[in-house]
Amino acid sequence: MSALSTSLASEFGVEFHPTDRRIRCGGHIINLCLQAFLFASSKEALCAAIEEADRSMDATAVEYLQAQLRHRAAKGKRLKVTEDQAGWRSMGPLGKLHNIAVYIRRSTVHSDAWYRLAGCTLGIDNATRWNSWYMLLRNALDKKDKLMMFQQEHHKALGDDCLTQDDWDILRLTADFLQPFWQATLAQQMIWSSLDQLLYHMDILLKHFEDAKKKYSDHPCLIHSIHMGWFVLDKYYFKTDETPIYSTALLLHPSKRLKYLRQNWHADWHEGAIGKARQIWSQYKDYAVESTPKDAPEMEMTVFDKLARSLDVTEAEDDDADELEKFMNGTPCKIASSPLAWWSTEEQRTEYPRLHKMALDVLSIAPMSDKAERVFSSTRRTISFDRARLGAETIEMTECLGSWKKNNSICNMHLL
Repeated sequence: MSALSTSLASEFGVEFHPTDRRIRCGGHIINLCLQAFLFASSKEALCAAIEEADRSMDATAVEYLQAQLRHRAAKGKRLKVTEDQAGWRSMGPLGKLHNIAVYIRRSTVHSDAWYRLAGCTLGIDNATRWNSWYMLLRNALDKKDKLMMFQQEHHKALGDDCLTQDDWDILRLTADFLQPFWQATLAQQMIWSSLDQLLYHMDILLKHFEDAKKKYSDHPCLIHSIHMGWFVLDKYYFKTDETPIYSTALLLHPSKRLKYLRQNWHADWHEGAIGKARQIWSQYKDYAVESTPKDAPEMEMTVFDKLARSLDVTEAEDDDADELEKFMNGTPCKIASSPLAWWSTEEQRTEYPRLHKMALDVLSIAPMSDKAERVFSSTRRTISFDRARLGAETIEMTECLGSWKKNNSICNMHLL
């Protein structure tokens, strides 16, 4: 971001503050938080991983967390199978489940035997994505009876990796704990998702952590993992203070507004959030408002109309009222659409002619970068071996057109 800021300033004279403008991907935050839950052994390891994540925000930080737990002293050296299994087994029931999944996947004989027994694949965890662990957990719990039969048939080969009833209990508790994170991740990937969800979901997940600390206080293994995950999420929660747009997006949600902060946030956080919203509002409050032409000249008022107006009890709109203050202090209302769709209506454009422009700019930002990442990843299929000479501009146009067509942003036109 710093390099981008410097480049924009030198080439185009555009002022761009890298810290204020940095939007972190909600999915990356959840992923790092739960990788800490799954793998971290100490807060020192987590601090180092967070510093690495701030620089890269990719799989590197996740791999670092895993390395801290498994103590792979010799980087780049491949572990023997028995040593690798022992390393995973040290994680407890999750590690055992990983070894069973690897055992099934490593051999076509084992894979076919499992498929005949269960009628589906078990799946396997991915090194850098926590949701692959959740899917493996769900599949294992759904097919618990089949998996117990399978490990009974292969108990000699599986050895210490056979799951006991206590292990199954911990796996069930772990899956229950992970469910809200799974739901938050899915919600942020929806086509209607907007930036207000990020802080809102972090509030939900932090509350989930606090409740879990009390609920699982008598489970030493789980409570340690919960503290590790909470530590990371709490760190990133306070990092949102560096970027004004997060709290602004929350305040611009018609169902939340200032009442949400007063009800759910500490009192000493309110002024900071409001100040950040006012900071962004200052860039919009002086926009010239386009006057709407009247369809027909106003009819002359009759005596009856004048008498009726004298009895009117509705308050006249104050043109000088601050739109942001008016909206924030208004009563939250239930909406049947996304906040972005709500702000896009003619009614809101008329009532908040300047604020609606700000709301559209803020709420049109996605809370996750998954859509852009998918388009970027699909480029490897576009640039096949026999198309390696495609230029960057051609590739960009091809991928954009493909994405727009997939999302119904453009339609086919048949020219005769």
